[in-house]
Amino acid sequence: LYRAPYALGKCWELLRDGRDDDDQAVNIRFVILFQALLIMADLVGLVCTVIVAVFVYRLPALWAMWKENKPQWDKPDFQLCSVIQFASLMLDLPFILLGLVASAILWRVPFMYRGLYLADNASARRSVVVRHCCWFLVDVLDAVFLVLFAVIVGTCMRAGRLLRDIKADYTW
Repeated sequence: LYRAPYALGKCWELLRDGRDDDDQAVNIRFVILFQALLIMADLVGLVCTVIVAVFVYRLPALWAMWKENKPQWDKPDFQLCSVIQFASLMLDLPFILLGLVASAILWRVPFMYRGLYLADNASARRSVVVRHCCWFLVDVLDAVFLVLFAVIVGTCMRAGRLLRDIKADYTW
């Protein structure tokens, strides 16, 4: 419904030209088809805008892109801006998840946030998140190593008696 006034107005302008030929009918059909296709672009843009709005940090960039592109009913500028921000969000989403994983060990959080604050571009921020996630994995492996080390030390003290018992029970 929101595209109907523009489409009808454009068709009315074509009809007021006074021409009555097949080209004018083709032009009217083209205007209606183009507006119908823009409705599809509007739906894609709406879905992308809602997803970008859920992750709030991309909204200022989306708003700046919308202000830069003046609204025009015959061009999909708003929809394209939403799709671009959605694609950027999808590129950032794995790094957001890695940052959340790295935040599980609380002593990594201040160092990661400091690195994110000092980073001057998106690539540097992504490398900070990946580096701290790798350090998180090292910390987890260290914790597993400590547990396994305790198990090994605990069982080695009793290994002599275990071997004697096994030899006594199983003789070949």
